[in-house]
Amino acid sequence: MMGPAPSPVDDQGRLSPAFSEWMMGFPPGWTDQMSRTPALGALGNAVVPQQGMLAFAILLGDDEEDDDGPLVQRVSGLPTEGT
Repeated sequence: MMGPAPSPVDDQGRLSPAFSEWMMGFPPGWTDQMSRTPALGALGNAVVPQQGMLAFAILLGDDEEDDDGPLVQRVSGLPTEGT
């Protein structure tokens, strides 16, 4: 996730697309060219980039541990043991 979290709701108390973008790890403004409903639809149908990267790495056989630690930790950003 990048930077501070935007407000989870808009001025009318509805879910904010900007907050959904932030939670999923997309760059700020990823859905700015869409109105709220299509933006939330696109976000709801999207794949979290880190999940997609991990899935492709596993499918391609790149799920082994290397000098930077296990792939799942490198993709998730979770600390590795001893760090």
